[in-house]
Amino acid sequence: MRLLVGFVTFLLLSGAVAGQDLAVKSGDGSWYTANARTSRVEKRSADLATLYWVRDTEPTEMGLPWWLLPTPVVPSEIRGLRATSDGGVAVLTSYYELQISSLQAWDSSGERRFKVQLPITQPRMVVDRDGDFLVAGGSLRLLRVNRLGVLEQERANVGVPITTLVGIEIGDDGRLFLAGSTRGGMTATPNAYQKERRGGLCLRGGKVPTYNPCESGWVGSFDPKTFAPSALTYLGGDDENWLTGLVIDRSGNPVVVGTANQRILEREPYPRTEGAVGPSSRGRVSSVMTLSRLSPDLDRLIDSTWLAGSDVARGVAVEVDETNRVIVTGTTNSPDFPATPGWTSICGPLGNGDLGVGLRLSRSLSHVEGVALFGEVLAPSLIDFDTRTICVFNSGSFSFRRENATGQLVTLIGGPFSELDTLEVRGVQSPILYRSESQINFVLPREAGTGSDLALALSGKIVRRMDISGTKPTWMYNLLEIGPSAGFQISSINARRPDGTLNERANRFLPGEEIRAYATGIDLNLPLKLLVSNDRSEFGAFKASYVPGSFDSVVEFRFENRGVIGLIIVNGGVESSSGFLWVDQ
Repeated sequence: MRLLVGFVTFLLLSGAVAGQDLAVKSGDGSWYTANARTSRVEKRSADLATLYWVRDTEPTEMGLPWWLLPTPVVPSEIRGLRATSDGGVAVLTSYYELQISSLQAWDSSGERRFKVQLPITQPRMVVDRDGDFLVAGGSLRLLRVNRLGVLEQERANVGVPITTLVGIEIGDDGRLFLAGSTRGGMTATPNAYQKERRGGLCLRGGKVPTYNPCESGWVGSFDPKTFAPSALTYLGGDDENWLTGLVIDRSGNPVVVGTANQRILEREPYPRTEGAVGPSSRGRVSSVMTLSRLSPDLDRLIDSTWLAGSDVARGVAVEVDETNRVIVTGTTNSPDFPATPGWTSICGPLGNGDLGVGLRLSRSLSHVEGVALFGEVLAPSLIDFDTRTICVFNSGSFSFRRENATGQLVTLIGGPFSELDTLEVRGVQSPILYRSESQINFVLPREAGTGSDLALALSGKIVRRMDISGTKPTWMYNLLEIGPSAGFQISSINARRPDGTLNERANRFLPGEEIRAYATGIDLNLPLKLLVSNDRSEFGAFKASYVPGSFDSVVEFRFENRGVIGLIIVNGGVESSSGFLWVDQ
């Protein structure tokens, strides 16, 4: 998962921020990263291989008397991350139950400059050209906090019936834009693209279900000095929709992402302009991802579309890259959401059963240039379409109670990869054990040394955010190229022939055929045995040897297919954290 530009925050339907990564680039090329549901901020090098410092936002230090603090203390939630003019970083956090927010800033060395409490809810933040912090929140309340942390200006647009505020951004021309959702009652300006809320009535649950106005998106332009509104438009279709992300493109146009509920299959759930890429399937009524670009005056819809497969798809966040291409992230349950070759294997755990999905679209939204399917939802800035990788994760034993067991067998997910691709760690070429169009299994070479922050190069390009984490001795799994449902819990994994052919259901092992498999965290100087999973009987004859260059901790097992499909490693009295499976005859 890689970084491109900017930062992003977003709201779920309930109005709470999900576990979204935040990332913003500093003027010196380093990166600040955080997570919306954690209280921690990190500063890393430009390639994310070096961690400079870590700071907590200190959720319990709220400047309140101890007797006013709730028990237990209300957790904070990061709502915004922005680079400051001095090369530092500012973080905006919210305490929902206390109806207050906190703005704090650190300089580039990690020293905290200030922390100030703000009487505002649903906060969003941007930094203007003067280095001031413009904060927006519920009821379109806008605040100006100077670079020293002093509140200088406030405007409360009391009575403005917004439901959510999802973003505040400043264009290169100085225009201030806000976006969110509402159930109506806002006054659109005379030149607005959409002067009235669309979507009709929606059934709300509860003890007595009632019909109420459906949600609709809105986008507004405000004077950055006085905070007075200059333009405001609704943005929605014939079905309920809400916005979740806002960014300003290189031409000064606001771009928003969101979700619409497609209640009736025969009608468009959201505006779609001519020439814009459309959904890959219209096989059912469901939630769809929405994406729109408006003119700076909010009087025209430049590009707009909605995207979906055969199941739900929801928009989460949006950014633009240096060439004005749009990067979007969201979630989907659809196995046929449009995915380009090499990106169909999931990486990381599933979030609430949904796949994370990232898309890069052309400048005119006419076509999708790349799609990544992965586990948890990420900020668009954490997807690296150019190095062709969406995840690098370790399957080895980083600290398996042995000093020498730091060798790692690592999996790279993304693609498309080819036989010409090479891998290097700190300038040392890595042995590759297995490769396919979307996966490479490789060994961290002994000469590269140890450490939790290792910069990996794929065919000369740096792959960022390499995650080295500790496990018990474990079998090395392969993720098959069978679409986004590929994962660990399938029985056609981690078994290959001497020629490297991966065992699959359609190409099963024959009786007596040799099986090869790899495991990490193994010390061959200690007793080693294999147990049959179902009855824990000892497996019998096998050969085990170290893979060259793997810190003497990655072992290749060889044995004949004897009809047993589940094995457990026991090394020095310690069992593997997971069993080994292959497809029998």
